[in-house]
Amino acid sequence: MGSGLFRQNNMSSRVKSWIMGAAVIVGLIAISLSFRQLGRVRATISPCVLNLQNLQRAKEWWMRGNNKTTNDVPTWDDLKEYFESTGSGFYGMTNGRPHCPSGGTYTIEKVGVPPKCSIGGPDHSLRNDMSIP
Repeated sequence: MGSGLFRQNNMSSRVKSWIMGAAVIVGLIAISLSFRQLGRVRATISPCVLNLQNLQRAKEWWMRGNNKTTNDVPTWDDLKEYFESTGSGFYGMTNGRPHCPSGGTYTIEKVGVPPKCSIGGPDHSLRNDMSIP
């Protein structure tokens, strides 16, 4: 009788070990899938910030080349030549205008104010103190 009890406990511990192992595997799969999804999101966020940086740089070039101030607002047509001179370093151009790869649109703003993406949020905007290389 004691040996039957021992076998039941041994079987019970094997099942528990198997369940715990399966749970670990499922957890690892879930983590890897979430990192994969995060990578996809990051791939669309970084180009937006780069576009905003390039747009701000074009505004500053326009200001310097045309004796403007930080309170002046260029038009898309004003900036078109600067877009072309950067070798189209923008991610996504439509009709000569850069656009957010996530589907947002950009607002130019005054030279002294960073351009804005319609999606907004910290991953789709430049801060006033953000340095532009």
